[in-house]
Amino acid sequence: MIRAKTSATLAFAVALSGAAALAFTQRTGQSVRLPFGSWTRASDAPIISPQGTTWESAGTFNPAVVLHNGKIVMLYRAQDAAGTSRLGYAESKDGIHFTRRPKPVLAPEADYEKDGGVEDPRLQKFGDTYYLTYTGYNKKDAQLCLATSRDLTHWERKGVLLPAYKGKWNQGWTKSGAIVPEKIDSKYWMYWLGTAADKTDQMGLSYSTDLIHWTEATETPVLPKRPGKFDSRVVEPGPPPILTSRGIVLIYNGAADNLVYRTGVAVFDSHDPRKVLYRSDTPIFAPEKEWEKVGQVPNVVFVEGMIRQNSRWLFYYGGADKYVGVAEAQDLQDSGPSATPSQSHSLDGEVVTFPSGGLTLHGVLYRPDGVGPFPAVVYNHGSAPGMLSKQAFDALGPVFAKNGWVFFGPYRRGQGLSASAGKFIGDEIAAATKAGGLTAGASTMVRLLETDHLNDQLAALTWLRTQKFVKPDQIAVAGNSFGGIETVLGAEHASYCGAVDSAGGAQSWAQAPELQSLMTRSVRRSQAPIFFFQAENDYDLSPSRVLTNAMRDAGKEFALKIYPLFGTSVQDGHTFGYFGSSVWSDDVFRFLNKHCQR
Repeated sequence: MIRAKTSATLAFAVALSGAAALAFTQRTGQSVRLPFGSWTRASDAPIISPQGTTWESAGTFNPAVVLHNGKIVMLYRAQDAAGTSRLGYAESKDGIHFTRRPKPVLAPEADYEKDGGVEDPRLQKFGDTYYLTYTGYNKKDAQLCLATSRDLTHWERKGVLLPAYKGKWNQGWTKSGAIVPEKIDSKYWMYWLGTAADKTDQMGLSYSTDLIHWTEATETPVLPKRPGKFDSRVVEPGPPPILTSRGIVLIYNGAADNLVYRTGVAVFDSHDPRKVLYRSDTPIFAPEKEWEKVGQVPNVVFVEGMIRQNSRWLFYYGGADKYVGVAEAQDLQDSGPSATPSQSHSLDGEVVTFPSGGLTLHGVLYRPDGVGPFPAVVYNHGSAPGMLSKQAFDALGPVFAKNGWVFFGPYRRGQGLSASAGKFIGDEIAAATKAGGLTAGASTMVRLLETDHLNDQLAALTWLRTQKFVKPDQIAVAGNSFGGIETVLGAEHASYCGAVDSAGGAQSWAQAPELQSLMTRSVRRSQAPIFFFQAENDYDLSPSRVLTNAMRDAGKEFALKIYPLFGTSVQDGHTFGYFGSSVWSDDVFRFLNKHCQR
């Protein structure tokens, strides 16, 4: 695995590539990267099994999962002896051991659910609302349906999304709605299962502007069956896909003619969800355990839930239509944070727009309770592709808001919600590295960070100063990794009251003298005191030590702290600034309050 190697040269190459991930080339001839490594079972035994004599006595399987209030919440299909399905609720802190509620949170009520029930959930969140796609089955027809909730307990039905026996190619039931986590081309997109004229189950694609009314996007299945392969009979969406700058990564469930269900992965174009970039030729997961081979339906692993936790991905699946199992894979998105915040305090961020030159960029805003005005921080994200920086903002925003600070996380051009505003910095660095080697890559990195990306940061600061709930003379800057570099540059060029740099340049320092010179110059000219901190197991502690010495020589005010090991790997240490707030928060807010609230 790439992250097991921690040499300075390799760490720098990882930073320049924008992501440490498996690369594949197929169909379009372009490189496609998967965000996870090979799968293994995180538990050899089922983590949820049938129990009792009533609503979950016959089967508990096909789970959806989501993060909620610092815990992993699972909605799983539970079946009674009569074959009627309901959705059970369970939650876990570690992702393996779950506590169940005694009653289901969704049971059949509507005509389209009568007797058969509610089946096979998928969960996606937009704003403060959870969207649950599920199969409504009335013993005659199975149809893809939708319900919404703000607490995962009380659900409001929105009806059938895609009626059975209708569509451009579908001639049967509809199921398995996997919604892409962000809009693309101003539309929501959903992969789903339909039945073609030859009675095989294949994958469709639809789009919507309101998540209620959907229009088919293709004339034929977007991901068709493949004769002779593991998905020759069924091609069914799994969990909601992962959106990265390199593609839409969709786990899917495939069945061959013998109806053995195994797991595949497909990657679609992140700008055109119709376009297939990559598809696995062989399954990445298959039935092996006895409880995956023997149950209500034999020889089935059926993945419906997926979540990122620290340095791994967890994949939740149904085994033989009777049990819930969990697999894991190493997280290969080195520049990206994990999905589990270090504190359970939860507030919802507000998406805003702000101008940067001729561009319109997006950001996320977290505010303390009350009207203010409050001190504020501009938080610079790292080089994570796609929407991965959102996970860092969601972890950090509530921490700052809880401590009385407005948290503003601007997405710089080419990343996150501002992906359409420019090229992704990781792609530009990778192209320069490929053309001219590491030196060219480092030069491109420095140039972009001190021009376009610095301009975006300063534009965010200008916008934040105009907000009535912010104290304009009490705005600090902070950031991790690439964002730590941006923090140092911002402290030189703007009048922040304080700055916090965590792990800035740690992956690139040893192999990038140009970066060393840039950051050293910036700290010598800094207009604000800077607090540098890192975990002991970060890639390289030299940046913090060298830069604090430079500030000392220049007579500037600073603070430095190296914390104990965080997690088990260098990548865990590198994301300490995102997910170690329970360790560093007292020191950070003591520093900021000292310098910003005089």
